[in-house]
Amino acid sequence: MLYLKELYPNPPGSDAGQEWIKIGNDGEETMSLVGWKLKDASGKVYIFKDGYILGKSDLVVKSSQTKISLGNKGDEVFLYDFDGRLADSLSYGGDAREGAIISKTGDFYFSEGENLIEQDAPGASALAIDAIPGSFWGAAIALGIVFAFMALFVIKRMNEDL
Repeated sequence: MLYLKELYPNPPGSDAGQEWIKIGNDGEETMSLVGWKLKDASGKVYIFKDGYILGKSDLVVKSSQTKISLGNKGDEVFLYDFDGRLADSLSYGGDAREGAIISKTGDFYFSEGENLIEQDAPGASALAIDAIPGSFWGAAIALGIVFAFMALFVIKRMNEDL
């Protein structure tokens, strides 16, 4: 079964040609995309003339191909099968945070970079791991290394005493 897995509406910098829609195939068999359609809330339609998705795989379709521009302040994308039946839809509201991915699984946002952003529902205030300063992580790693060396030293001394 094909479904809309993720949307990337607001990439860092210019959005032109960088936005994308990810279609997932949760079935075992390869699925042809011929005749399938993507449509956004504004009515822009993209019809697949060729292509396929392997079983248990995903396909990223860039806006440079579809000419579908996702709104930074909410949008909805529809996936129609080759018979014109609605197969799936994925929507989001509020501001799409720059670099965030709208996911089918629970409307969580995940950035592509090293910073993880989760959002329980569109429009909710976001929690960000990047709110913890880098100096904290550096100190935590350094402290871990110190404790590891101390443990090795103690073990070595205990072995010498035996």
